[in-house]
Amino acid sequence: MNTPGVPADHTSPPVGLSPREARPAPDEALVSPTGGAERSEAGRQCERALVRVAVELTADESRVLRAVLEGYFGRPVELEVQLDPGILGGVWVRVGDVVIDGSLQGRLETLRHYLHAQSRALVSSAAGQAGSDLAATRINLP
Repeated sequence: MNTPGVPADHTSPPVGLSPREARPAPDEALVSPTGGAERSEAGRQCERALVRVAVELTADESRVLRAVLEGYFGRPVELEVQLDPGILGGVWVRVGDVVIDGSLQGRLETLRHYLHAQSRALVSSAAGQAGSDLAATRINLP
């Protein structure tokens, strides 16, 4: 499946970041009505990336993040960085309708869902096993 605005040869996100289904960001007003696409000085389409981080990015970190996102999306990217201590660490990026969640909060949420699913499977498996044990020990009275 090709994502609009992402070259077909880019099948995975940058290392350390995992894509998630796009979900509405709480700050919708910060994303332009064109879905994040703007025009740069050279006339090329420029993507606006809403970036959330727990601590301020250094100039080098911003430069590297911009370069990685430009390589991923195949066009210039303008970073709009917001401090959000709630993500705990890492980086959360939204470009148009594409969300890349490399935040610690996102990873912990994924782990929580995984552990919840595993515990439900374990409980239902144990309940099924207990039911078969009871059926095997049932005594038929005349």
